[in-house]
Amino acid sequence: MARFNVGGCAVSVPILASIVVSLVLTVVLNLMLNC
Repeated sequence: MARFNVGGCAVSVPILASIVVSLVLTVVLNLMLNC
């Protein structure tokens, strides 16, 4: 189980990073369009 947990953490990190990047890009684009 420990191996699966480690694999899940290793896989979840890039997914969370991609979600955060997408959110930041959308916020920046919205600010640019509003300005």
